[in-house]
Amino acid sequence: MKKIISVFICAVILSFTLLSVPSAAATYKPDFELTAKGVYLVNLDTDTVIYEKNKDQKLYPASLTKIMTCLLLCEMVPDLDNTVITAKASILGSFSTMNVSLAGILAGEELTARELLYCMLLQSGNEAAAIVADYLGDQSINNFIDMMNKRAKELGAVNTNFVNPHGLHDDDHYTTAYDMYLIAKEAIKHEEILEIASTYSYQLRKTNKREPEWLVSTNKMMQKGSAYYRSYIKGLKTGTTTPAGKCFTAYAEKNGYHYLSVMLGAAYKDENGNVYSENYAFSETAKLLDWAFEKFTLKTLLPSDKFCAQIPLRLSSDSDSLLLYPSEKVVALIPDEIDPSSVQVIPHTNTFVEAPVKKGDVLGYVEVKLADEVVGIADLVAGQDVKRNEFLYLINLVKNIFTSVWIKLALCLLILFALLYVLLIIRQEYNAQRYRSIIKKRRF
Repeated sequence: MKKIISVFICAVILSFTLLSVPSAAATYKPDFELTAKGVYLVNLDTDTVIYEKNKDQKLYPASLTKIMTCLLLCEMVPDLDNTVITAKASILGSFSTMNVSLAGILAGEELTARELLYCMLLQSGNEAAAIVADYLGDQSINNFIDMMNKRAKELGAVNTNFVNPHGLHDDDHYTTAYDMYLIAKEAIKHEEILEIASTYSYQLRKTNKREPEWLVSTNKMMQKGSAYYRSYIKGLKTGTTTPAGKCFTAYAEKNGYHYLSVMLGAAYKDENGNVYSENYAFSETAKLLDWAFEKFTLKTLLPSDKFCAQIPLRLSSDSDSLLLYPSEKVVALIPDEIDPSSVQVIPHTNTFVEAPVKKGDVLGYVEVKLADEVVGIADLVAGQDVKRNEFLYLINLVKNIFTSVWIKLALCLLILFALLYVLLIIRQEYNAQRYRSIIKKRRF
């Protein structure tokens, strides 16, 4: 019974620990500064946060908003190629006087849902986002905006509020670097989004309103020959407005490692309102990802065959202690200059364990720390089978019976009843003596 209770307590402690500990804290600092106001960089293979800056600060997302619009389109439309959507003149008219990014869609033009994805992800067509919102919102863009905010909350993006489907500026339209990471991470689960976002140019077919036309991505990090070009960039989305600054969410893949980077509010204009010649969202993303790919490697911090704890063993005649090992090796993405032997290994176990024990029984957990930050957790398991000595077990059973709280309580009650019984006998004898005394006096 004690063994079962001990294992249960370990399991409860471990479950709460796993829920409360993040994948890793962002303790690494590159040797360069970033102008962006909010940054979040995560290794997707290990869910390790490599770098963060003001991850929860509310900022404007600009056209990164379209990632959510694309996500909902893929979630709500199962057949992207055979779903045809007609562009309304009223929607296109709302952009006629604006100097904003458009995909050149014409009134009455019929486009498939997939083609509208290309229009949004490559050319950042604001009218394409509005057309999709109107269609998915059952002829109401406001309905679609409600869907956007509901989906954001479902993803854990609780510091995000959308008021339009495209990202044109509104003071009440905001997100955070962390929230945008959550939204983008969900979006790239859809192969269609990842495939389209990783395409630099695409020719739209001839439609009912125009001849074939090329769309070109605003993502210059995928343009060969560009100063910002990086072969590891596989998408995702750019965004720019004066209040938002330069924004960019990047998906990167190289040498088996995968990263998702979010950059909000990178420098766009100087104090005189002049646009910088450098696109800081691109250049700073390049610096950050170059640093991550160059400096970080997945390393084994705790082998599965290294014992981590030794705890007292009871009810066994073979041994009085038991060695515990990690249930699996603990690996983490850490800077190359850090020696894995420098990590802290902190076991958490019960004070003892009772036989019988089977090899692999979970008897605790171990934390692996780097610079006081938890970078890995594993179960601690028994390293061998241990049989129970039945004679020791019987002795322990008898001992437990007599040390049991209920036995002690029963003995106390028994003693109390005995005392009451003695007092009752004494009282009865006393009353009998008084009676005999009274009778004797009456005779004389």
